[in-house]
Amino acid sequence: MNGLSDKLLFKSITEAVLITLLLVAAIFLYRPGLYAAGSRMDEATLLVYPELMLKGKMAYRDFETFYGPANFCTLAAVFRVCGATVATERAVGIVYRLLLFAMLYLAARRWGKIAATGVVAIAIFVLLPLGLFANAWIIALALAVGSTSLLTRSLTSPTRGRIGPAVAGCIGGIAILFRIDMAPAVIASAAILLFLLKSKEWWSYTMGMVAGCSPLLFWIVGAGYWQVIENLFLYPVIYSNPGRRLPLFGQGLQSTVFLCTLIGSAFFAFLCGALAVWKKRAESSGVALLALGCLGILTAPQAIQRADYFHTAMSAPVTVGLLPVLFAALAQLTDKRAFSPLLAGLMTAACLSVLFSICPQSTEIFDLIVHDQLAVSEISQCAARSAERKFPLSSPKDAQAATRICAAIAQKSQPGQRLFVGPRDLRRTNYNDVFFYYLLPQLEPASYFIEMNPLSANRLNSRLANDIATADWIILDSELSAFHEANASEQLGPNAPLIVIQDHFIQVAQLDQFSIFRRRTNL
Repeated sequence: MNGLSDKLLFKSITEAVLITLLLVAAIFLYRPGLYAAGSRMDEATLLVYPELMLKGKMAYRDFETFYGPANFCTLAAVFRVCGATVATERAVGIVYRLLLFAMLYLAARRWGKIAATGVVAIAIFVLLPLGLFANAWIIALALAVGSTSLLTRSLTSPTRGRIGPAVAGCIGGIAILFRIDMAPAVIASAAILLFLLKSKEWWSYTMGMVAGCSPLLFWIVGAGYWQVIENLFLYPVIYSNPGRRLPLFGQGLQSTVFLCTLIGSAFFAFLCGALAVWKKRAESSGVALLALGCLGILTAPQAIQRADYFHTAMSAPVTVGLLPVLFAALAQLTDKRAFSPLLAGLMTAACLSVLFSICPQSTEIFDLIVHDQLAVSEISQCAARSAERKFPLSSPKDAQAATRICAAIAQKSQPGQRLFVGPRDLRRTNYNDVFFYYLLPQLEPASYFIEMNPLSANRLNSRLANDIATADWIILDSELSAFHEANASEQLGPNAPLIVIQDHFIQVAQLDQFSIFRRRTNL
């Protein structure tokens, strides 16, 4: 008996060491991301919105955002303790990624340690180009995998109870609170499991999910039901989506192959899981693979709706990442009970080799890290600065110009005055330099549209022109107006915002592509 206990203890310690080594490797590979250039709009919103919430502002009521509130609340809580800095925000991003890798390992563990390690290795590799910013999709995916895995274990356990499904439902609800578009994947995966296994725990799971999603009621009451519906569904899914969608096969051969591999892997996992369940009924590994396959299929729209590498990679951990598990499952389906660790390792290496050839952005970053060419000192110098704040940019020229702009406005403005930041041609609102709001926190954002979304800020009868009329300072970027995509973002909105600027503001400076305006009445 003692020998058996010692053996189990040794296996537990060995596995704990393996997981730790995987996470340490992930930290090593992602470490340069702490100093990399940030996204001028997407990452900057993760600095601006939580800080606004700490000042009493409310998402959907006081500013537009197409994302769930949980990520902003998490960052706001961390900022209150550690300060609103890029380093703090990216530290949260590291935690999100480590949690995802841990959840993937635990979900794949039933097919062996080597297969689970392969899943994590692939996920680490394909997510490299996403950097380290605290992407809500990463944590939502981690919680979705954890919820699905826990529900599978609960329903296939010999001692089934209602606590497991309730906890799984709660975790799934929190995942939806981070990313509303994760709801179909979480709910459908759970529904398949509960129906397939003829579970009596529907009520427990549903109550858990309601509890996890219940904080959304705070925003529904505070911001208004219609505002929440517009921000989380109507504009991102229906109205603005045509202005963000990219052609499925217009990003080059490698991206097309990667996208097809991703979609094919998701369906293959689902079909293998369905076949395993059909042959062995409620055998746990087959049920788990079916659930993960369903999760992969229903997260694939994230890649399809904007078919660039960034969005495709976001779905990769639960699609192409499952390839080592698929090989193990196929071996089990052919009655090979023992899936050779050596074969699992070889299959994982083969998968990574293929991904190296079809994921050029991940491969390039990996090579830079391995060959130690990513000069941290150079990246850290390329940052726009204002007082004690800084935001890393990719262009030293832009960083210098932004720093000078912030210094001039800080010197001539009064705390509490209002700032608007946008593209030079406000008839097309595809993007803007949100980082200026972060660097000038003493100024109030003048517009509900802190971030620019196509066919939303520039929609007919938009409040954008009225918002701009309340500004004291305006920063417009002409380079953003020159950016074009093959979608509905090319449509021009009303001229009203430009007329307001022409009638009520005067240009006081021009630095590179940045135009700075000041309200005429302040002269």
